[in-house]
Amino acid sequence: RDAVESPDDVHVGASSITESLASFLARPDVDAALERFASERSIQILLLVCIFFDDESRVPRRQLGIYCRDGALKAKAVGCVSGQDVLALSPLAAGPAHVDAFSQGNVKASRKVLLPLLVAGLKESLKPVTEPVTEPVTEPVTEPVIEPVTEPVTEPATEPVIELQSWVKVEKAEPELLVESLPPGNDLTEDGVGDFGSFLDDRASVRVAKHSAEEGAGPVHVVLGNQACDLDSMVSSMAHAYFLENLNKMSDSPESSIVLPYFNIPRSDYPLRVEATQLFHDCEVHPRSITFLDDVDLKRLHDSHRLKLTLVDHNILSDDQSYLVADVVEIVDHHPGYPEGIYSPEIPRKIELVGSTSTLVAENFLDHMPEVLRQNPNLVRLLLATILLDTANLNPEAGRIEPKDGEVVKKLSDIVDPGDLFRRMHSAKFHPTTLTAYDVLRKDYKFVGESASTGVKGGAASTSESLGEFLSRPDRGEALERFCDERGLGVVLLVCLTFHDDDPTKPRRSLGIYCRDPGLRAKAGEFMVATGDLGLTPASGVDDVAAYDQGNTRGSRKIVMPIFLAFLNGLDDEAPSRQPIPVYPADEELADERAFKTVLISGKEQAIDMKLVEPYREVIQHGGYHGPNRMAIVVFAACRLPDKSEPNYDKIMDHLFYYCVSVLETLAADDYVVVYLHGGTPDRNVPKFRWMRRCYPRSEER
Repeated sequence: RDAVESPDDVHVGASSITESLASFLARPDVDAALERFASERSIQILLLVCIFFDDESRVPRRQLGIYCRDGALKAKAVGCVSGQDVLALSPLAAGPAHVDAFSQGNVKASRKVLLPLLVAGLKESLKPVTEPVTEPVTEPVTEPVIEPVTEPVTEPATEPVIELQSWVKVEKAEPELLVESLPPGNDLTEDGVGDFGSFLDDRASVRVAKHSAEEGAGPVHVVLGNQACDLDSMVSSMAHAYFLENLNKMSDSPESSIVLPYFNIPRSDYPLRVEATQLFHDCEVHPRSITFLDDVDLKRLHDSHRLKLTLVDHNILSDDQSYLVADVVEIVDHHPGYPEGIYSPEIPRKIELVGSTSTLVAENFLDHMPEVLRQNPNLVRLLLATILLDTANLNPEAGRIEPKDGEVVKKLSDIVDPGDLFRRMHSAKFHPTTLTAYDVLRKDYKFVGESASTGVKGGAASTSESLGEFLSRPDRGEALERFCDERGLGVVLLVCLTFHDDDPTKPRRSLGIYCRDPGLRAKAGEFMVATGDLGLTPASGVDDVAAYDQGNTRGSRKIVMPIFLAFLNGLDDEAPSRQPIPVYPADEELADERAFKTVLISGKEQAIDMKLVEPYREVIQHGGYHGPNRMAIVVFAACRLPDKSEPNYDKIMDHLFYYCVSVLETLAADDYVVVYLHGGTPDRNVPKFRWMRRCYPRSEER
């Protein structure tokens, strides 16, 4: 809110709204809400700054509403902004009596642009009329009243307009039109980046432009959370991005890159984070202001050499994002085990074993810009709620608190009273009544590893309900089966954490082992009980889930996962030895009248030992015909390839190659299509690279 110095003490405010103006004005309670909102804040003029996205093209749109119950004052406000070319305003259909509606062509002009324009114009148009006040006749009064409207209104506005035109696109935005890059700092003001909410609003506008921009556009500094994307990962991503933006603004030589907080999950998974949705609603963070995994293509930014990456709440990139390692410029994390030798040794990193990454992010604000926290109470609430939830309200029994967590919480609490923040977040997280059993499993899941010899894959799903509650869900069996089938898992750990009803800071843990193979399930249970100090005791389970109460409440998933990985690796030692395919000398082969087949490769006839390749003939099969020209379809299944541990592996692979060529000659007289199936293929069956190099020059050109 800005106050305009005038005899009438006019106060102006602006609310950013993440839906279209028509949608907002269509709400049945809009009239009462506007009147109450303005009255409680003593606001005479309220700007409704709407940003939303085109459903099909995902291009940002802006609309502007001007609310004022004083018709004459509203007309002055409209006059102050409607004539500004930089905004590219055009009237919309009439709304409620006290709101004038406009479509805004320039999508980069946020409320930080609109407010200075409106305030500057009003200061001129509301200048006091001094000379004609004493005159009893009304005629002289009318002349100076009209004068400020016609002459000075546009003049004061020229200064910010000139400043804007160096970087804001003035033309009306069409669906395919991209906004231009922001200047360093991304603000008209001299004293900072703007409030936390405005920063997130601006990121919503920027992300589509940066996602679609041509390769010549400027760099993008992404603050990336981990793929579990829990509350700590989300909040530390947003808060640290805001810290970096402020830090850049304060720098003597600010960088031109856009800082973008980034949630490392698809947008469709956001509703699963029930504690985050509750907290963000309370702190006025709208999902449309958030950038998700499917909003911006990191690979495209990487390939165009425009990506800078800060890792928060993790220090090792996941396998599918490991190609981004060279883009990492900073790490802020509370997990141990920094991987030496992976990243450049010069990159700054803040890695400390504390209860929450948000503790480290908050410490940065407290040490370098505490005034920013005092100006942004919602940011403080986000940080406080996250630290308290991660440390079970600073309870040492949870085993997740360090002295620094308590120190930071105390300083934040001096700015904002935490009140019942912990209880609200705790209730939302540990009573996920809106989630299905399948949602509970995928909400916080991590892949653990794969047995090299048996191919058994294992994962761990953390749940915020007791194992008994989960197993009593009617859709539990179907959910577990689907979850494992989609991920190719043989064993899943259910790592369950709840709290006592009478003391929400006192944790309870239980562990479940799901496996459709009873023998493997029993082995996993025996190993987990005997290995590690988890204090597991058998509990009541179900047919396909072994259940255990966990006495050691400090044994979180970080402790359980390495033990489970050791079990998977131990399966390699127990794997049954394979019987080698017998090797026969040439005379014995002839004596046994073994079948041989020949194929012509590069002009040379090659013999195929059909008995040798017999177990692997399903590697290549005929898949029918495609199209009007009846192109042959050849299906190649990598999971049918021989195991590298076979003693005659190289010989088998050579003869198998000859066999595949002979099948292609039979099936494909002219053009053909090869469908290669790799899913479910363990590493032990993947061909060696030297074999592929050997085979390639032997293949016919076609």
